[in-house]
Amino acid sequence: MAALGEFFDVCLIDTAPSLGVAMTAAVLTADYMLSPIEMEAYSLQGMKKMVAVISNLRKQNPKLRFLGMVPNKVDARKPRHVNNLATLQQAYPQLILPFSIGARDSIAEALGEQMPVWKIKKTAARKATQEVRALADYVFTKMEIAQ
Repeated sequence: MAALGEFFDVCLIDTAPSLGVAMTAAVLTADYMLSPIEMEAYSLQGMKKMVAVISNLRKQNPKLRFLGMVPNKVDARKPRHVNNLATLQQAYPQLILPFSIGARDSIAEALGEQMPVWKIKKTAARKATQEVRALADYVFTKMEIAQ
């Protein structure tokens, strides 16, 4: 990463959610970390483990700043998602970002087409665009990157 630093302002590394070699390597080289979390029981159970892992990796990478966990694929029509999100926001206000990314087909479509969601020409993509841009603005602010 250090060799590439002179060519790029930001390098985004997206890893699988498993606590494997790829994620460990990414975290050990990162300056900032953001972790998505889904509002299902299995994700919530893994959250405490993830916090412990991040804490341990910060000992090896003291420059790492954990920006928090972004609620992802939140379906506001599902009571369990709404309840789990409220519980997390109340229990971990310092870890859970103050907004979420909804479960939107336009995001999956954009990923499949390998394009930004704001280039999808559908009405449903507008809300997804607002959510994704809010996340980007939040990250840029935390990283002190001028926009």
